[in-house]
Amino acid sequence: MIKVHIPQKNLVLEAAPGMNLMDVLIHHGLPVASSCRGEGVCSKCYVQIEPNSTPLEFEQKTMLRNHVPEGCRLSCQVELTENVTVKTRYW
Repeated sequence: MIKVHIPQKNLVLEAAPGMNLMDVLIHHGLPVASSCRGEGVCSKCYVQIEPNSTPLEFEQKTMLRNHVPEGCRLSCQVELTENVTVKTRYW
């Protein structure tokens, strides 16, 4: 199982490898901003993730268009492959 650390809430969530980060957060009752329902176009679900991974071209273009701060990822586009620490401005 992958561990998703949420220091702002003092939580550690567990998820199966390959699960979508946004889905995991919502499943555990954490609010995730989104107006596109996870389609990767609104950028409201952006979070800081450590270690950070490289987004695919589609996500990069969306984040650039929507002025997402550098070093962030869209939670709806993150496939969990390793333990991560997640922070966001709205928790």
